Amino acid sequence: MFYDLNVHESFLDFEEISKQGIDGCCISHAINEGLKSAKPPILPKSEVCKIYSRIDINYNTSIGQDTLSHLKAFDIVCINNVDNSNISSVIKLNPDLIRLKCDTLKHIKRSFINTLKEKQLFLELTLRDTLYGSNERIVWMNSLRRLIKLGCSRNLVISSGARHFTEIKRPHDICKLLNLFGLSDDNCRRILDNSKHILRKAALKRYSSNNAISSNIQEGDLKNDFIIGYNKNA
Repeated sequence: MFYDLNVHESFLDFEEISKQGIDGCCISHAINEGLKSAKPPILPKSEVCKIYSRIDINYNTSIGQDTLSHLKAFDIVCINNVDNSNISSVIKLNPDLIRLKCDTLKHIKRSFINTLKEKQLFLELTLRDTLYGSNERIVWMNSLRRLIKLGCSRNLVISSGARHFTEIKRPHDICKLLNLFGLSDDNCRRILDNSKHILRKAALKRYSSNNAISSNIQEGDLKNDFIIGYNKNA
Protein backbone atom coordinates (compact mmCIF):
# COMPACT_ATOMS: atom_id res chain seq x y z
CA MET A 1 0.00 0.00 0.00
CA PHE A 2 1.21 3.51 -0.77
CA TYR A 3 0.16 6.76 0.86
CA ASP A 4 1.27 10.15 -0.40
CA LEU A 5 2.35 11.76 2.87
CA ASN A 6 2.78 15.28 1.51
CA VAL A 7 -0.06 16.90 -0.42
CA HIS A 8 -0.34 20.68 -0.05
CA GLU A 9 -3.33 22.14 1.79
CA SER A 10 -4.47 23.90 -1.40
CA PHE A 11 -4.87 20.56 -3.22
CA LEU A 12 -8.44 19.67 -4.22
CA ASP A 13 -8.35 16.77 -6.70
CA PHE A 14 -8.59 13.80 -4.33
CA GLU A 15 -10.32 11.64 -6.92
CA GLU A 16 -7.15 11.92 -9.01
CA ILE A 17 -5.12 10.49 -6.12
CA SER A 18 -7.31 7.39 -6.10
CA LYS A 19 -7.09 7.09 -9.90
CA GLN A 20 -3.30 6.96 -9.64
CA GLY A 21 -3.39 3.90 -7.39
CA ILE A 22 -2.66 5.77 -4.15
CA ASP A 23 -4.48 4.56 -1.04
CA GLY A 24 -4.57 7.88 0.81
CA CYS A 25 -2.74 11.12 1.54
CA CYS A 26 -1.71 13.57 4.24
CA ILE A 27 -2.72 17.19 3.82
CA SER A 28 0.28 19.32 4.81
CA HIS A 29 -0.13 22.52 6.81
CA ALA A 30 2.95 24.67 7.37
CA ILE A 31 3.10 26.70 10.59
CA ASN A 32 5.98 28.07 12.63
CA GLU A 33 4.29 30.42 15.10
CA GLY A 34 1.80 29.65 17.83
CA LEU A 35 2.71 25.97 17.75
CA LYS A 36 1.30 25.25 21.20
CA SER A 37 -2.11 26.50 20.14
CA ALA A 38 -2.09 24.90 16.69
CA LYS A 39 -5.06 22.66 15.95
CA PRO A 40 -5.63 20.39 12.96
CA PRO A 41 -7.99 21.97 10.43
CA ILE A 42 -11.19 20.28 9.34
CA LEU A 43 -10.11 17.85 6.63
CA PRO A 44 -11.96 17.66 3.31
CA LYS A 45 -14.30 14.71 2.86
CA SER A 46 -13.58 12.15 0.17
CA GLU A 47 -15.29 8.86 -0.63
CA VAL A 48 -12.39 7.65 -2.78
CA CYS A 49 -9.31 8.60 -0.75
CA LYS A 50 -8.24 8.33 2.90
CA ILE A 51 -7.12 11.77 4.17
CA TYR A 52 -4.98 12.49 7.23
CA SER A 53 -3.59 15.70 8.74
CA ARG A 54 0.05 16.73 8.78
CA ILE A 55 1.90 19.72 10.18
CA ASP A 56 5.25 20.95 8.84
CA ILE A 57 7.47 23.07 11.07
CA ASN A 58 10.96 24.42 10.57
CA TYR A 59 13.38 23.41 13.27
CA ASN A 60 14.54 25.98 15.78
CA THR A 61 16.10 25.63 19.21
CA SER A 62 12.90 26.68 21.02
CA ILE A 63 11.07 23.54 19.89
CA GLY A 64 10.98 20.99 22.69
CA GLN A 65 9.18 17.80 23.65
CA ASP A 66 6.25 19.75 25.10
CA THR A 67 5.69 21.36 21.69
CA LEU A 68 5.89 18.03 19.89
CA SER A 69 3.50 16.45 22.38
CA HIS A 70 0.88 19.11 21.65
CA LEU A 71 1.34 18.70 17.89
CA LYS A 72 0.40 15.03 18.12
CA ALA A 73 -3.13 16.28 17.61
CA PHE A 74 -2.01 16.20 13.96
CA ASP A 75 -1.71 12.73 12.44
CA ILE A 76 1.84 13.38 11.19
CA VAL A 77 4.48 15.84 12.44
CA CYS A 78 7.33 16.68 10.07
CA ILE A 79 10.35 18.81 11.01
CA ASN A 80 11.92 20.66 8.08
CA ASN A 81 15.08 22.69 7.63
CA VAL A 82 17.29 19.95 9.08
CA ASP A 83 21.02 19.72 8.36
CA ASN A 84 24.20 18.34 9.93
CA SER A 85 24.27 21.09 12.53
CA ASN A 86 20.89 20.29 14.08
CA ILE A 87 20.01 16.72 13.13
CA SER A 88 21.11 15.36 16.53
CA SER A 89 18.67 17.69 18.30
CA VAL A 90 15.87 16.81 15.87
CA ILE A 91 16.37 13.07 16.36
CA LYS A 92 15.90 13.53 20.13
CA LEU A 93 12.50 15.12 19.48
CA ASN A 94 11.31 11.93 17.75
CA PRO A 95 9.09 13.45 15.04
CA ASP A 96 7.26 11.25 12.55
CA LEU A 97 9.17 12.63 9.57
CA ILE A 98 12.35 14.60 8.92
CA ARG A 99 13.09 16.67 5.84
CA LEU A 100 16.77 17.40 5.31
CA LYS A 101 17.99 20.29 3.23
CA CYS A 102 18.83 18.61 -0.08
CA ASP A 103 21.90 20.76 -0.66
CA THR A 104 23.43 19.49 2.60
CA LEU A 105 22.80 15.78 2.06
CA LYS A 106 26.19 15.25 0.44
CA HIS A 107 27.67 15.87 3.88
CA ILE A 108 25.29 13.64 5.85
CA LYS A 109 27.10 11.11 8.02
CA ARG A 110 26.46 7.39 8.01
CA SER A 111 26.26 7.50 11.80
CA PHE A 112 23.15 9.71 11.56
CA ILE A 113 21.53 7.26 9.14
CA ASN A 114 22.31 4.39 11.51
CA THR A 115 20.74 6.32 14.40
CA LEU A 116 17.61 6.95 12.33
CA LYS A 117 17.38 3.22 11.65
CA GLU A 118 17.73 2.40 15.34
CA LYS A 119 14.99 4.85 16.29
CA GLN A 120 12.82 3.99 13.27
CA LEU A 121 12.70 7.60 12.11
CA PHE A 122 12.05 8.44 8.48
CA LEU A 123 13.51 10.92 5.98
CA GLU A 124 11.36 12.45 3.25
CA LEU A 125 12.20 13.53 -0.27
CA THR A 126 9.51 15.43 -2.20
CA LEU A 127 9.10 14.87 -5.93
CA ARG A 128 7.82 18.39 -6.56
CA ASP A 129 11.38 19.59 -5.90
CA THR A 130 12.42 17.93 -9.18
CA LEU A 131 9.78 19.48 -11.44
CA TYR A 132 10.58 23.15 -11.91
CA GLY A 133 14.32 23.64 -12.26
CA SER A 134 17.25 21.68 -13.67
CA ASN A 135 19.58 22.64 -10.81
CA GLU A 136 17.01 21.59 -8.22
CA ARG A 137 16.50 18.32 -10.08
CA ILE A 138 20.24 17.57 -10.06
CA VAL A 139 20.54 18.32 -6.35
CA TRP A 140 17.50 16.13 -5.62
CA MET A 141 18.83 13.20 -7.64
CA ASN A 142 22.24 13.47 -5.98
CA SER A 143 20.50 13.53 -2.59
CA LEU A 144 18.59 10.36 -3.40
CA ARG A 145 21.76 8.69 -4.66
CA ARG A 146 23.57 9.62 -1.45
CA LEU A 147 20.80 8.25 0.79
CA ILE A 148 20.65 4.98 -1.12
CA LYS A 149 24.44 4.66 -0.94
CA LEU A 150 24.23 5.08 2.85
CA GLY A 151 21.65 2.27 3.07
CA CYS A 152 18.71 4.53 3.90
CA SER A 153 16.06 2.56 1.99
CA ARG A 154 14.39 1.34 5.19
CA ASN A 155 13.98 4.93 6.38
CA LEU A 156 13.19 6.75 3.14
CA VAL A 157 9.81 7.98 1.99
CA ILE A 158 9.06 9.58 -1.37
CA SER A 159 6.14 12.04 -1.36
CA SER A 160 4.75 14.28 -4.07
CA GLY A 161 4.40 17.67 -2.37
CA ALA A 162 1.63 18.17 -4.93
CA ARG A 163 -0.37 21.37 -5.19
CA HIS A 164 -2.12 20.26 -8.39
CA PHE A 165 -3.20 16.87 -9.73
CA THR A 166 -0.56 16.99 -12.51
CA GLU A 167 2.12 16.75 -9.79
CA ILE A 168 0.77 13.46 -8.42
CA LYS A 169 2.95 10.46 -9.32
CA ARG A 170 1.82 6.85 -9.49
CA PRO A 171 3.60 4.27 -7.33
CA HIS A 172 4.73 2.63 -10.58
CA ASP A 173 6.41 5.87 -11.69
CA ILE A 174 8.22 6.20 -8.36
CA CYS A 175 9.48 2.63 -8.69
CA LYS A 176 10.80 3.36 -12.18
CA LEU A 177 12.68 6.37 -10.80
CA LEU A 178 14.20 4.29 -8.01
CA ASN A 179 15.17 1.58 -10.53
CA LEU A 180 17.53 4.12 -12.11
CA PHE A 181 19.64 3.94 -8.95
CA GLY A 182 20.02 0.18 -9.10
CA LEU A 183 17.23 -0.74 -6.70
CA SER A 184 15.30 -3.92 -7.43
CA ASP A 185 11.52 -3.89 -7.73
CA ASP A 186 11.28 -5.54 -4.30
CA ASN A 187 13.39 -2.79 -2.71
CA CYS A 188 11.32 -0.14 -4.48
CA ARG A 189 8.13 -1.63 -3.07
CA ARG A 190 9.67 -1.65 0.41
CA ILE A 191 10.34 2.08 0.09
CA LEU A 192 6.74 2.66 -1.01
CA ASP A 193 5.56 0.61 1.99
CA ASN A 194 7.43 2.99 4.31
CA SER A 195 4.52 5.43 3.99
CA LYS A 196 2.22 2.85 5.58
CA HIS A 197 4.77 2.10 8.30
CA ILE A 198 5.02 5.82 9.18
CA LEU A 199 1.26 6.11 9.61
CA ARG A 200 1.15 2.92 11.68
CA LYS A 201 3.99 4.11 13.93
CA ALA A 202 2.33 7.52 14.31
CA ALA A 203 -0.96 5.89 15.32
CA LEU A 204 0.71 3.70 17.92
CA LYS A 205 2.62 6.69 19.29
CA ARG A 206 -0.57 8.69 19.72
CA TYR A 207 -3.14 6.13 20.74
CA SER A 208 -1.40 3.30 22.61
CA SER A 209 0.81 2.79 25.63
CA ASN A 210 2.24 -0.40 27.13
CA ASN A 211 0.48 -2.48 24.46
CA ALA A 212 -2.91 -1.03 25.41
CA ILE A 213 -5.03 1.21 23.20
CA SER A 214 -5.71 4.54 24.83
CA SER A 215 -9.35 5.41 25.40
CA ASN A 216 -8.94 9.00 26.57
CA ILE A 217 -7.86 10.46 23.22
CA GLN A 218 -10.47 11.40 20.67
CA GLU A 219 -10.72 8.73 18.03
CA GLY A 220 -10.06 9.56 14.43
CA ASP A 221 -9.34 7.92 11.10
CA LEU A 222 -5.67 7.38 11.93
CA LYS A 223 -6.57 5.31 15.00
CA ASN A 224 -9.36 3.45 13.22
CA ASP A 225 -7.30 2.68 10.12
CA PHE A 226 -3.91 1.89 11.64
CA ILE A 227 -4.76 0.35 15.01
CA ILE A 228 -8.34 -0.89 15.22
CA GLY A 229 -8.72 -1.98 11.60
CA TYR A 230 -5.04 -2.37 10.74
CA ASN A 231 -4.75 -6.17 10.54
CA LYS A 232 -7.93 -6.33 8.48
CA ASN A 233 -6.69 -3.71 6.00
CA ALA A 234 -2.96 -4.56 5.92
